[in-house]
Amino acid sequence: MEHRKHREKEGQIYEQLKENASFKRVARSFEIYQKALQEEGADIEALKNRMHEVYQAKISTDTIKEKGKTRALEYTESNIPFFTYALTQAEQGTFTMEEFTKESIRMGVAETLLENWAPKIGKGEGGEIHINELMYYTEEKDGKVSVHINPSGVKSENLIPKVLEGFQMIAKSIKEGTLTSDTVSMTSWLLNKGFEPTVKMLFPKANLHFEELPDEERGVANIQNLALTFNGRSLNEFLKTGQRPPVRRLTLSADEFVGALAA
Repeated sequence: MEHRKHREKEGQIYEQLKENASFKRVARSFEIYQKALQEEGADIEALKNRMHEVYQAKISTDTIKEKGKTRALEYTESNIPFFTYALTQAEQGTFTMEEFTKESIRMGVAETLLENWAPKIGKGEGGEIHINELMYYTEEKDGKVSVHINPSGVKSENLIPKVLEGFQMIAKSIKEGTLTSDTVSMTSWLLNKGFEPTVKMLFPKANLHFEELPDEERGVANIQNLALTFNGRSLNEFLKTGQRPPVRRLTLSADEFVGALAA
């Protein structure tokens, strides 16, 4: 009886993993790595160094200290062997999504990963406010609201609607006075040049200035590692060129932000 219950629970976890956007994107990163290693003329040593750099980074713990927890991969004693396994499989050319999923269950890390990636709405451990599964914000001392966008757990087709939903919720809070702010600042690797037209469409009357942040600025490395873990295009570029994804900041006055979004 207990064995059957255990098997049923494993089956449920397996199905949850298969449908989890974050898990699928992480698995995809190892598929990209494996493919890059197999390409003719590949610089194997450089590829290995870069991929190991991504997966040896402590992504989320430092971010918590900066008043903004992200649902990222955290290197802990329990999951280091799991990601070491995935790196080894990719380097041997034997990595598959199926075995990656099963191995996470066998190693006992699947439930922890699912819990870390579960949407957290409301106030987080670092004082940040999670609006939806895509966005959170922090209130800074200088009268600024700092918005962070982390699309790791959102399906591509839901990205724009969720961004708009989050912006509208913040604008509504500012308009109603439940959130006090002079400026609204957004920081993300997602604010790249390809996403600019969408942002300009949301704020048609604002004079937008996108500021590219230096790699050494506090918090930038964490954001870049999120992109490298969860965004295949960013990872592929980094593996082949060593170029880390740009992180940009957009700052608007509260009036501009509310004027464009609040009903």
